[in-house]
Amino acid sequence: MKTIAVISIFSAGLILGSSAVQAKDDNDLAVLQERVGPEWQLIKQSSKPEMRTWAKREDGQQIRSFRIEANLSGTLDAFVRTAMDGNNYSRWHWQILESRTLKRISPQESILYLKHKAPYSLPDRDVVVRVQMKTLSPSETVLHVEALPDFIPPSPGVVRMPAENMTVKVTARPGKQLLVEAEGFFDPGGKAPDWAANFVQRSAPYNILLGLQRILALES
Repeated sequence: MKTIAVISIFSAGLILGSSAVQAKDDNDLAVLQERVGPEWQLIKQSSKPEMRTWAKREDGQQIRSFRIEANLSGTLDAFVRTAMDGNNYSRWHWQILESRTLKRISPQESILYLKHKAPYSLPDRDVVVRVQMKTLSPSETVLHVEALPDFIPPSPGVVRMPAENMTVKVTARPGKQLLVEAEGFFDPGGKAPDWAANFVQRSAPYNILLGLQRILALES
């Protein structure tokens, strides 16, 4: 799938950090400062679940974009319920301190608030996003996420993220299997080292999809 250039909720660990996550990924520390060019570069691959992630650097951008392809077990209905339930992102998303639905526009569109834990010495981040679902066919759904940084006033001591958008296509396959294809990038706002943001962008999509797989197994 060729998705639109985007900014992602699936990157959304933001400037988050976790020593436990870092320890599980032996290659991350060695590549924090790696050079990534304008072409997609494979940076992570796993077999359980089957997942691949790529990164590239957009022209004029210091923070890398990412792309994901993953095969997950679950139903399309369970995926839609999970993605639209802003009050329960902390059950599966990476490093979420708080999540809630600010406005439910329709069954296919909501505005959500997410607050992300930042590593020691950095202020936490929050973001307001519009989440929209579009059904392409009985077996295909596209999720669009767009940051709305001015929807509510910023909170004291928390950095508002100006961008965390994404486009995700989910295709149902036989045997309660899902093909998930996503592309995006984020802007953590404030002052943060590029290497730290890039580390999160490498690690967060993978770990978020692991959490999503766990919740889909319960909900499907």
